[in-house]
Formats: sequence, C-alpha cells, structure tokens
Amino acid sequence: MSYKKLLILSAFTFLNLQNIQAQTPRNKTNYGFYGGLNINFHSPNFTDPNRIISNNLYNVDSSAFSTNATSIGFAIGGIVNYSLSERFQLSGRLGYNGLGTKLTSSSRRFTATDTVPVNSEIDASLGMIEFAPILRVRDIFAPTPLNLLAGFEFSVPILTSYTHVDRTVAGTPSTLLDGQASQDRMSNPIASLDAAMRATLVIGADYEIPLNKTTSIVPEITFRMPFTSVSSNTAFDAWSVPQLRVGLSVTFGNNNTIKDDNIPSNLDIQMDNIGYYTPDGLFTPLNFLKVEDIAYSELYPVVPYIFFEANSNTPFAKEYQSENTTARAGAFTPNNLQPEAISINRSLMDIIGYRMNANKQAQLTITGTTDGKTENKNTTIAKERAEYVKNYLMSSYGIEENRMQVIARGLPAKPSANTVPEAEAENRRVEFSSTSRDIVAPIILKSDNQRIAYPELIEFRPKVNSNKGISDWNLQISQAGKSLRTFSGVSSLTPQRWQIRPNELSNSYTHGGLAATQLRLTLHE
Repeated sequence: MSYKKLLILSAFTFLNLQNIQAQTPRNKTNYGFYGGLNINFHSPNFTDPNRIISNNLYNVDSSAFSTNATSIGFAIGGIVNYSLSERFQLSGRLGYNGLGTKLTSSSRRFTATDTVPVNSEIDASLGMIEFAPILRVRDIFAPTPLNLLAGFEFSVPILTSYTHVDRTVAGTPSTLLDGQASQDRMSNPIASLDAAMRATLVIGADYEIPLNKTTSIVPEITFRMPFTSVSSNTAFDAWSVPQLRVGLSVTFGNNNTIKDDNIPSNLDIQMDNIGYYTPDGLFTPLNFLKVEDIAYSELYPVVPYIFFEANSNTPFAKEYQSENTTARAGAFTPNNLQPEAISINRSLMDIIGYRMNANKQAQLTITGTTDGKTENKNTTIAKERAEYVKNYLMSSYGIEENRMQVIARGLPAKPSANTVPEAEAENRRVEFSSTSRDIVAPIILKSDNQRIAYPELIEFRPKVNSNKGISDWNLQISQAGKSLRTFSGVSSLTPQRWQIRPNELSNSYTHGGLAATQLRLTLHE
C-alpha cells in the first residue's frame, strides 16, 4: 500500500479569465409585425336554423351539415415581446385571424310529382380580431435559437355572415310547378352566424434569425385548439375550428447577442474559497489532497476433500470436482483462479500439487473413504480413490511417491450423518492432511487496486462582482491538461461540489497538480 500527497498548486485558486465574454446589453422590449397562413379544420354537426324550408314551388328537407372541411385563411398583426429573464419572454400579439369556409350537405326536394336530390352549401365569412398572450421559452437547445411557445388566443368576431344555397343535382329530371329548368332553386339571404368570442390554447415553436443588432426575422409554427364553438347560437354549438398556422414575424429592437471585446472595468471574478466538510459538518479550507492506493485481497477457505461417485474411483460430478488436464506443473498458478469459492475448490488437486512443489519438505496424507452404507465398508474402492489422486499428483506435478502416504478406510473419521443421500455422497471422498499447514491453507486472491482521495468531496465557492448579471457559466477542473470534471449552469454562479470518484486522480507528481483552469461566463445587464 502506498500513500501519495498532491499539493494544490497556485493554479488551483487562480482562474483563467481570458475566455470570459461579455454581451451587448439586451433591451427588455422589442416590437414588430407578423403574418401567417391559416389551415382551418372545421368540424361541423348542425342544421341551419335560418334556411328556407318551403316556398310556393317546392319543399326541401332539413339536412345536417356534418362533413369536415378544411379552409385556408390568413392572419396579420402586430407583436410586442417583453423579456422576463434571459430564458423567458412574454409575447403579445394583436391582429386579424381568418376562419372562413364552405360547408356542404345533401338533402331532397319534393315537388307535386317527384323527389329530386339537392346539394346544400353554406358559404361562411368568418373573421376575428385576435389577442394572444404567449409565453416564449428561449434557446431550449442553445446555442441553436429555437424557442418554445405556449399561451392562449382570445378573439372577437367582426365578420359573421353566411349564405345558404340549395341546388338541384345536374342531370336530374325536374318537373317544376313553374316549368323552370334552372338549377339554383333556393337561396337564403345573407344571415348571421351569431359568432361567439373565441378562446383557444396555443402551442408551437419559432426560430430566431438575427439580421443585425436590431432586427430579426422569426419563422414560427403554432397549433390552436379551441375551447369554444363558432357561434353563441345553440343551433351551431357543434361547430369547432382547430387551426394550424405557419407564420413569419419581423421584430425590431436591440435584443440580439453581439460580442463585445470590452469587459466592464468593474468586473471582478475570483475563487472565494475551496474547501471540504469535516465529519461534524464544518467547512474547512483545503490545503492539500491525499491520494491512497489501496490493494484489496480476499481470502477463500480450501475444503480438503475430493468427492466421488458411488462405487467408483472417478471424482463426483465433473462440474463440481474436476482435474485440470491442461495445467500441469509449471503452468498452473492459484493467482489465475476465479475469485469464487466453488470455482477455487473445483481445482483442489491442482492447488495441492502446486503447493507440494513449492514446499519440498511437506508430507501429504491421502485418505480414501466410503459412505459405509451402499458401499458397505468397501476399503478396496476407498484405496482406489486415494491412489487415483496420488497418481494425478505424480503425473501432473511430479510429486515424489515417498512424500505421499495412502490410507484406506470405511467412514471418514468425522463422517456426515448418512440419513440423507447428500450426506452419503459427502462420505465418499478423499481427504488431504499434511505436515505443513500451507498445503491446505486458504487461498488469498488480490483484486484491482483502487485510488482513493481524501477528502473525497470538495466545494468550490466562486465570487463574481460586476454591474452585469450572469447569463450562463462553465467551470472546468483538470489535472496535467486532462479534463476531470465540468460544471455549468445559467443565471447566478452558486457553490459547486466535486465528488471525487475512485481512480479519478493520478497519484504521481509527474502528472502535475490540479487546476481549476477555466471559469467561462456569459454576461448581460
């Protein structure tokens, strides 16, 4: 285990200010005008309450208008934007919104002699004066100038008239009381829709493109979902008009980010303090970091038994007890074992062979046993089991025969209770004992080293004094030119805590000390 100390160099508390950029102050208010193309989605389900049902020539069925229709209109008006903060802006729009459309339906005409199909058509002129307060969330994917829009639209109707025309279908035989052959047989005079005030939810996005310091063009797309119907007349209640608008606005006012090479004379940026918290919660200035390389080791007990099949001199269940046919003397080493208890004991014969070669003075006793039940004290099979292990150690690891003693017996000296099959299987085994404790000592395996820093939590407390606020900031911590951690944020610069992860720091002086190399600020008034 080694211990290193990393002195915090003067660069740790000296900030590189060359990357600081100031901005031309932004006005809180700008203004302009907008225009747009409306795609209106009409969803009617009503019967015209003002239509002429009959006259002295014929009668017409009262039919419902229930076929959805799409119309194109336009919007135009003025816009004022007020900045609540760098991120949020309130946008107010006042202008005209066109919602007019044509709706169609089918009905029938009755005369004295026949029934004739009739096409009905409503041609509605529907226009509104709209007012839309909208919240604008700016630069959500900075530096891309994409903004989100969310708000409401309230509109007052100014165009609310419509005409209703019924026409006979071309080619339809018609015998009229007056003998006329014209298709246009019935037409309502201009009537009123009794249009109601419109209220909608507005959502969308825009993209701001600065042309110069004072002017921007802003393409946008919005969708309006209505809360109200077209008319206050209950006959038109089931008629709503969602709307998709693709528009463009032009705004004027000093509201664009322009680089200014002159940093304000009263700009003062420094690292006020760097420290850590003691166990009792006291903030303490940091003078040095201590880095420790810790080597972890884990101990695995060795079970000195080899288990065998019933009435067999072959080890029991190869997946639990195996011989290493590829690792012979000089190739096998315990350091290559997997750090897992079952896997380690699966290689027990190789572990014994390796250790017997390492300890030339050790003597090994190999005792073969039986289960004392199904094998009925068959000492012959017990000896064959011990000889099997002895031969493996001699052929694989070259262990001298005179260093190994073979013993055969019935039940082990300390048998398992043979009331269950599992206990019987445990008694069919070979046991190892030795004059040296090292032969059956536990296995100790080393795991990867970890480099731990103390203190492991460091707090940076920057301090900024300026006549301009902070738009966004970036604090980078590095060691010997290698970036370790980066902190960033918007608005005020608050204390930042660095939780040092294991192995995050280098433990050598040759790698250099730590440095808070950059504190980048974007400023505004």
